[in-house]
Amino acid sequence: MSFDITANFVQQYSSNMQMLAQQRMSRFEKCFTRIDIVGKRGSYDQVGQSEAVKRTGRHAATPFTPLPHRRRWIGLDTQEWSDLIDKPDAVRMLAEPSSTYARAGIAAVNRAKDREAAAAFFASANTGEDGLTAVPFPAANVVAVGSWTYGAGTGNAGMTISKLIEARTLLFGYEAVDEMDDQELPEAYCALTRRQWGELLSTTEATSRDFSGDLAALQSGKLKRFLGFEFIRYEPLPTDGSGFRRVPVWQKAGMGMGFGNSPVARVTERDDLSYSTQVYYADDFGAARLEENRVIEIKCSEA
Repeated sequence: MSFDITANFVQQYSSNMQMLAQQRMSRFEKCFTRIDIVGKRGSYDQVGQSEAVKRTGRHAATPFTPLPHRRRWIGLDTQEWSDLIDKPDAVRMLAEPSSTYARAGIAAVNRAKDREAAAAFFASANTGEDGLTAVPFPAANVVAVGSWTYGAGTGNAGMTISKLIEARTLLFGYEAVDEMDDQELPEAYCALTRRQWGELLSTTEATSRDFSGDLAALQSGKLKRFLGFEFIRYEPLPTDGSGFRRVPVWQKAGMGMGFGNSPVARVTERDDLSYSTQVYYADDFGAARLEENRVIEIKCSEA
């Protein structure tokens, strides 16, 4: 039960409850492939590529060029939120708090979705017919903290244009491009904390009309897109054992978010708790990496 509700009692001025500053919407859900799952876990089947072979003679045997198949698994967990509103609390308040509590519960579950998503970027992915084979995140997909392949700097650094270009070229190397445009990366994203966002916003390339064709980043303080990536600001990105921030760059096809039954939302009276009102919200979901060739890690120093 929330014993802090007495802080909202109306004295002279307050007539509405205000939610404190918090992330309310899931920032990653729209950027992941949605997979509907029946049961506690589900699979996502994928087909790879095989190559044509040259015929070497008349009436030659038909070649056998089987397509590789892969199955990725996503497990579901139930995330719940609830709180109680005592009857005297509601009497002392001019605004009925139930709707505000309901929105707070939805916001809490949406943040849980993002925690699952952030953990899935670099975690081992379960694959195989029964999901018993763990596939670790490949070291070849990591842009090193001290990499300056496309820049003039040296040593460990935070987010740089050079690192973003390197991530893009890695995706090019995997042919993660549009079928009609070999320089376009469909639905490509990059998650940033405020630290990496500030580092990019301070660079000439990201904010100059000469490079981006738009001064909106400096005028509005927003940095939405650059180098074909849509930026998602998310503060609790993971760090590695050396304390370097692990910044994910990915395509929607490379990450999956599984959902089970429809969300459960209830506002009910609890006769076992002096007829207090219970606000409850729950959802079933999980996340996993679907394809290594569509997910890149950029290591950033925050020293």
